[in-house]
Amino acid sequence: MVEELSKDMKKTLFYVLNTLWKFKKKKDRNPVRNYFSDGQILNERDMCSFFRKIYGGYIEIHNFVIPKIVKQGGKVLEIACGIGLNYDRFKYYKEIIEYVGVDTSSSAINYAKIRYGNKFIRSDGRKTPFTDHCFDVSFALSVADHLENYKELLTEMIRITKKMIIIAFYRGLIDRNNINKYNIEQPERLKHIIDSYEKDKTGKYIYYMNQYSKEELIKYLKENFIDWKYSINTVKTPQDSEKLNADILILTKSI
Repeated sequence: MVEELSKDMKKTLFYVLNTLWKFKKKKDRNPVRNYFSDGQILNERDMCSFFRKIYGGYIEIHNFVIPKIVKQGGKVLEIACGIGLNYDRFKYYKEIIEYVGVDTSSSAINYAKIRYGNKFIRSDGRKTPFTDHCFDVSFALSVADHLENYKELLTEMIRITKKMIIIAFYRGLIDRNNINKYNIEQPERLKHIIDSYEKDKTGKYIYYMNQYSKEELIKYLKENFIDWKYSINTVKTPQDSEKLNADILILTKSI
């Protein structure tokens, strides 16, 4: 009887510990959480899955932006390059494009270097190691939505770029504090998406830290960068539960 009870207890204990381990493993291997908390991904499989999901989910944005960069040509910097998936497209234009990628994740940069060579540098896009006006084009397709303030990023891109700057706002330029002023089909859906963004204990957003208004951005550009022409282009993305149409800011230097 004691022996049988011991076996049952062992089975129960094994089941509990196994369940707890799976839960911990699932929680710890959240690639989004790890990437935006300390710039790291726990393992290569999660890292590649994370970046490929982002790239594939917003392929319309890449298809809109990349031909414009190719047309401009020259020395090109990608900010928040991840594991270098965009280089897969630029490598076919080596004669007219010299590509450099930066990202805060050492894991992603190391992977990109192994796969593509020393075209990648670990750096914060808001404070890069490059000299003034050393790139013809700089672009950032997956970072502005994750910053509390895009102005530092934009100012740095202005400093290091000579001809063209492209910044994608994946979730559009929407003022979250005044949603009703926008003529959109589903304002309640938009509000639900913004309200669902995860916050930390202090109430700050973790991944999608801000939602910028188009009016604020235009005002900032006119007041600070009068020698740059701007356009804001809306790119439709698949309308599932997590995505809104994207707005793409394109700045070109006035001659």
